[in-house]
Amino acid sequence: PRVRHGVGHALRRQQPVRYGHHRGRAAAGGAGNPQGAAEAPRPRRPHPAVALPAGDADALYEYCLYLLERRRWVPLAEAAARGLDPLRLRNVFDWFFQGGAGDAAVRLWAAAAGGEPGFANGSLEQPLRGWGLDWVAWPVDRVRVERRREDGGYRLDVEFLRPGNIDYSGLTHDFAVSPGRQYRLRLEARAEAIESASGPAVEVISHRRRLAISEAFRRTTPWRAVELRFRPAADERLCRLRLIRQPTSR
Repeated sequence: PRVRHGVGHALRRQQPVRYGHHRGRAAAGGAGNPQGAAEAPRPRRPHPAVALPAGDADALYEYCLYLLERRRWVPLAEAAARGLDPLRLRNVFDWFFQGGAGDAAVRLWAAAAGGEPGFANGSLEQPLRGWGLDWVAWPVDRVRVERRREDGGYRLDVEFLRPGNIDYSGLTHDFAVSPGRQYRLRLEARAEAIESASGPAVEVISHRRRLAISEAFRRTTPWRAVELRFRPAADERLCRLRLIRQPTSR
């Protein structure tokens, strides 16, 4: 891709994802609310668990914040499915990830999107949904994420439109897992004109630790296969694939 300030990174699909019993294709990805992205709203005040006015999205979101404060994950999933907009749904799924609430995330994903708990849209055949168990490109200043065609398929381009170092973790994909199983995610990635000492890398994390990370991509490289292997612990039911880039002194 054409890049400004000589900094760019691209990811595309390669082989089917080895994801439990799920079949799909992996492309690329990117956890928690990333550096530079807007923070999710914090609970403001207790909200009574009463019947909410029909169609009152603000009152519904206030009730979701009330449930979040009490870590009542399943009722939160049920409430969010009643009509939150995509940006608020994105926040709710991020709360689930931060709390390790994989079961609630799967429940809300099925109710709000009709989706299954596997690695959704791994081949990038559909546009990024931007919330849920799908690709999310968190808003980060002067970083552009774009889905483009590539050899009959699709790829994700991440362009860093600023010179020098950047702390980035803004391209993510959450997915549910079964504890104790061995997982393997495959994808292809390349870099173009990465000039700093710290290049982009792809990692898998849970709500409390890193599970796997690739080598960093520096300078300009051809497409390279990346394989991430990991085994979630008993309390890790929701994982996140993300693209990261960390600042360095040069």
